[in-house]
This record gives sequence, C-alpha cells and structure tokens, in this order.
Amino acid sequence: MLPTTETEVRYRYWDRNVYSNHSHLNLVLELTSRSTIVSENCGSISKLAGAPLSDKKIDGIDLGQILKGDLQASPRKNFLYYYRKNSLEAVRRDHWKLVFEHPSRSYIDQAPGLDGFPGASPENVIMKEALYDLRRDPGERYDVQAYFPEIVKELKAIADQAREDLGDDLQKQVGRNNRQSGKLSN
Repeated sequence: MLPTTETEVRYRYWDRNVYSNHSHLNLVLELTSRSTIVSENCGSISKLAGAPLSDKKIDGIDLGQILKGDLQASPRKNFLYYYRKNSLEAVRRDHWKLVFEHPSRSYIDQAPGLDGFPGASPENVIMKEALYDLRRDPGERYDVQAYFPEIVKELKAIADQAREDLGDDLQKQVGRNNRQSGKLSN
C-alpha cells in the first residue's frame, strides 16, 4: 500500500553502529494500516511512482517487491557496513558476517549505567577481525574464522570490490565512485 492523500504518513530517521545489524540510515514510513521500513529508498519510490530516475549513479536498491507485500523477496545478497565517514567495518552475505579490525566505541568490560543514563563507552577501542555465523550467534560473540576460512576469503573478495568502488578510510583507499555525501558528482 502506498501513501495517498487520505493516508496519514509520518517518518523518522535513525542510525546505529556496525554491531546492531542496522548501520545504514533508515526511513520509516508509518502508514495508518501498518509500518514499513524503507532503506535506501530513492530508487524504490521513484519506480513505484513511475517517475524517471536520474542518469547519475544512485545509491540504493529496489525494494518495490517488498513494498508491494512480498515479504519473502530479498533485495540484496550482500550488505556492506560502512560507518563513521567512509570506513568499511564489516561485510555480510546471507548469515555470515566478517567484521574487520577497526576502532569502535564499546561497552565491553564497562560498568552499566544507572537510572536511565548510559555507562561509559570509550572511543577507539580496537575491535579485532572476526567471522560470525548469525544463524547460530546473533549476538556476535564467537569468532569462527578458523572453522570457515573459505567464507572469510569470499567475504574479503566482496570487501575488495566495495573498496575499489567506494573506497575505505580504514585502508586509506579512495574508490572510483567515491563522492561527498549529498553530491551526485565529484
């Protein structure tokens, strides 16, 4: 169901870190009948509205099938976890997630907060490279790289392609299609 003039529509944005499985910016359209999460939505909404897309490269994926109600549709097989300015911190394919070594904020080994206030979360804690099987370990606690070296190799190849395309500040690599946020050309 797409919004019409009779449909109430509200929206909001949020962002999270690489360990939350929601590191990209999301737009939530709250329709009177149900809520639908729309991420990277420009191409999807343009296609559904029948509007032409720009001839410039547009980031995002087509979520049209999901918006039309096919909740089994999968708009992508891989997911890139870029965080901070342009740091590729992790790559996911299906249920496998490879997290690269990177500085992060962490609550690990920190006292919890009190009365609704968060505990300490030091910046630039170095997170080590790790492979997680999200089917069996959704909390991302157990590194299984040693058991699945072929998966690590495949995910690193996906990361290498992403770095060529978009760059990676952690590797000090500028990508072919890297551009400033909000800009269609360099």
